[in-house]
Amino acid sequence: MRLPTLKAKISFLSIISLSVILLLFTIFVYFFLSNWLIARERLSILTQAKQIAVAYSNNLQEGAGEHNYRWLQAYLAKDQGVELVNNQGVKVTSLTLPQSMSFGSQVQPLREGASIESVQGHRYIRAVYPSVNEANKRLGWVILYSSIDTVFAYINTLIQILLLSSFGAIALAGISGYTVAWAALGPLDRIIQSIRRVDPNRLSYRLPEIHNTKEIAELTESFNKMLERIESTMETQNQFIEDASHELRSPLTVIEGYVNLLDRWGKSDESVMERALLAIKKESSRLRHLTNDLLQLASLQTLIAPAPIIEVGEVIQDVISNIEVAYQRPIVSIGCEEKASIAMHAEHLQQLLMIFLDNAVKHTAREDKIFVRLSITKTSVHIAVQDEGQGIPNENLHHIFERFYRVDSSRDRKKGAGLGLAIAKEMVDLYHGSINVSSNLGRGTEIIVQFKRC
Repeated sequence: MRLPTLKAKISFLSIISLSVILLLFTIFVYFFLSNWLIARERLSILTQAKQIAVAYSNNLQEGAGEHNYRWLQAYLAKDQGVELVNNQGVKVTSLTLPQSMSFGSQVQPLREGASIESVQGHRYIRAVYPSVNEANKRLGWVILYSSIDTVFAYINTLIQILLLSSFGAIALAGISGYTVAWAALGPLDRIIQSIRRVDPNRLSYRLPEIHNTKEIAELTESFNKMLERIESTMETQNQFIEDASHELRSPLTVIEGYVNLLDRWGKSDESVMERALLAIKKESSRLRHLTNDLLQLASLQTLIAPAPIIEVGEVIQDVISNIEVAYQRPIVSIGCEEKASIAMHAEHLQQLLMIFLDNAVKHTAREDKIFVRLSITKTSVHIAVQDEGQGIPNENLHHIFERFYRVDSSRDRKKGAGLGLAIAKEMVDLYHGSINVSSNLGRGTEIIVQFKRC
């Protein structure tokens, strides 16, 4: 199914919106104008009937009699008729009144007012007004009929004109809407064509800057920034693959070499077999740790389970006890009196502290001290691991959280694959914390992590 273009949708919406507006406007004009004209006609006809009623009373008092009604002609206009009814309800006379509208000799009880009546497809305003003498005694009734076909013809003509002009306006709206959409979305078409030229193998390409509107400029800027992030991610991924391949290749090469050695000479030489088995065991262990670290990095990026509330001080004491037993090194713990609680899985906090303390032990002499400090504020919990080791050069500080990065340029395998601090950074980011490192050469390093307090 082919989707409509944005230009077509804008044109269609322009037509629909203008059609609704014109329809509502036409309805408003029709009802407002018709009601206003009819109300005006009613008032005019009722006033005219009042004038006839006064003249009727004067003619009777002057003795002109009820049978001489030529004076009525002066009060009537075209398409008007009048009936005079005496006080007994009997019709006295009628002038220029269609036969179909005659009451006959007797009429129903009358009341003062004006109403609209329709007879044989024609509409009239019927105005009824009493005629009274000077003593305020009613002498009879004046019933005046006035055609309003002309009024409705005028209203209908106006509506036709409005409808025809509306159709023209709708057509112009469609044309102008498409023209405006073409002018406004032309840069978007160019952006689409540029995006289609983006090659996955050449992510350095950037969209040309277009500054004709704020939105288009923001779109191109956002897309270029997205390309930068993708390019950076791809470069990081490629570097990760290269580093991982290098790190995995080394132990596999050693293992393969010793297996070949065993195959050739180790079957009969116990010393060669013992040396080969020791090397294979060591490299297998290193390979297992490296694989676990890589799996740990992958699992951290997909962890979405809600974290429980844990007490930080208890976890710190457990980790310190394990480190002291494993490395036979004393750790100085400085806690706080208040309870420090955060939302985090206990095993992750344990692993985080193990990474920091393991690095501290590896990069300090036996006589150097290692400190773990716990402090809190109203909103946050701070954990600091400080050592008195060799320190980290300033130019290396901003690289230490990169995967497979090691300060030691010789890439000594005895000190790990360079994934520990990368895992620590991923873990801290996972729990929306922050991590800061400060170091002085020859004086030691301090790592401080901060989490939201619960």
